[in-house]
Amino acid sequence: MPEIAQALLKLANDPDGNLQDLVNIIEHDPSIAAQIMRYARSAFFAYGAEITSLQQAVTAVLGYDLSLDIAIGLSLGKAFNIPNFGPMGLYPFWRHAVYSAALCQRLSYCISGPQRLQPGMAFLAGLLHNFGVL
Repeated sequence: MPEIAQALLKLANDPDGNLQDLVNIIEHDPSIAAQIMRYARSAFFAYGAEITSLQQAVTAVLGYDLSLDIAIGLSLGKAFNIPNFGPMGLYPFWRHAVYSAALCQRLSYCISGPQRLQPGMAFLAGLLHNFGVL
């Protein structure tokens, strides 16, 4: 398992983990940092101002849980040697994974009672739902 994935999973299980810890870990991997910035700047999140830093992307747009879940998914995906394009390429796979994750997260808000899944966990489930295909 990649080192960054291990650090992110450790942070996910740390009750004292915070935004700055997350940003510090993500900054060590430029490709994950670039992807986080790309997601934060996407029309899906419709943030009303220019996003100029990873710190801003994590704190103002995506939030701790979503940024952590995206970073975990991306870091785990790096363990595989997958072409970027094609029907089973990395780009189509991650686009589908992120759309599924966002949908699962939104659906989690529709469930009430003890069966309700935490939105961050729902996002992660959607993000990793097809991981076995890789």
